[in-house]
Amino acid sequence: NSKGKDILILDHHQFKKDLTNSKTVVINNQDGNYGNKTLSGVGVAYKFFNLYEWENQCYNYSDDLLDLVAVGMIGDIMDLRNYETRFLCLKGIDLMNIQDKGNTFLNAIIEKLQGRMGDCVTISKIGWYITPLINGVVRSGTMEEKYDTFKALINTQETRMYQPRRKSIPDPNNPDKKIMVEQEPIEVSLQQDMVRVIINVKSRQDRLVSKEVKNIQDEIKGSDIEKDKIMMLDVTGKLDREFTGYVANSFAQTYKRPVLV
Repeated sequence: NSKGKDILILDHHQFKKDLTNSKTVVINNQDGNYGNKTLSGVGVAYKFFNLYEWENQCYNYSDDLLDLVAVGMIGDIMDLRNYETRFLCLKGIDLMNIQDKGNTFLNAIIEKLQGRMGDCVTISKIGWYITPLINGVVRSGTMEEKYDTFKALINTQETRMYQPRRKSIPDPNNPDKKIMVEQEPIEVSLQQDMVRVIINVKSRQDRLVSKEVKNIQDEIKGSDIEKDKIMMLDVTGKLDREFTGYVANSFAQTYKRPVLV
């Protein structure tokens, strides 16, 4: 590049422009040189480092990160009918189902959601419960929330003080009544704290999207748009770009037809 640095690009998106030159190498599973086009960016990165480790006879650290690979590919909705892609996801899930193995942040999420996810992590449970939380931060989180989520994902060791909500206890003066009392602050890991944060961010996002969907529905109620075979909604100035996909999916489910937002 202009600064004289060598650049290595690992990606899985279609690309037309030839970026390869004396300073740049593009490794992309869409270029026809590799038989599996269903790997997302995280899968391409894993394959690169896995081969690097094998050729240089160093510790196979990339396999310790397969839980992140699984979450990334499931979150990107890759085609898991491909044997290799599905195999990598299942190997990553194996890590998530072994106590004290794998990514500490993912483990903290699984522990927090155990009531909903049960004792065994599966492909569908990752898609329903884990990836929406991370996706919610990417789309709706503040820069600080995104930064701290990344720190949690790379296993940053850090403690934080958390102030629990007030607790309801029997009134000492009247056992038939309850009173709210403050609880003592507790020390938690960064990962535990960020699980709470990303759940709150997702709830915040859901409320906002629900409100926007209702506003748009009220606007088009009774109009010709409701009768169109393909609904085309112009939300310029009314909806953030990050939410167009969510709104389109919501309308498609409600009106049972294709929707373009």
